[in-house]
Amino acid sequence: MDVATFAFIIGVYEILIGVPMLVAPRDTFRWIIHGQQNHDVLVRAVAALFLIMAALVLWRGAAITASVDGVIRLLAWVTVIKCLGLCWFAPLMLRVRRPFVNLSPITQRVMSVFVIALGVYLLWASCHLGGCCQNGA
Repeated sequence: MDVATFAFIIGVYEILIGVPMLVAPRDTFRWIIHGQQNHDVLVRAVAALFLIMAALVLWRGAAITASVDGVIRLLAWVTVIKCLGLCWFAPLMLRVRRPFVNLSPITQRVMSVFVIALGVYLLWASCHLGGCCQNGA
């Protein structure tokens, strides 16, 4: 998979999760936890899809560098580790996430700003790597 495509998919996903976290943080965190508790097979299937996408990115090159390309590859490595955890140890990952529900709404909103910022960065990186930022595109 092309690094730009991976960055675009993950960027859209981050924004898709980050905006509801900003608007209604406590409800969003509860929704995420509820979904993980009640849809174990779906969580593992989605994690497997993200794992496959990240592995395809790393298949074409796994080197982490200071360039935009290298940062996205670092994110692919993090995605592999996180998704392996979700596929193999979903209940443990749920226990790790559960305390986020009890954080103050302000802390949850600050987290959502970071999630949205990561999503925007990834969309920019996708454009930068994919060539859509060139003149005439």
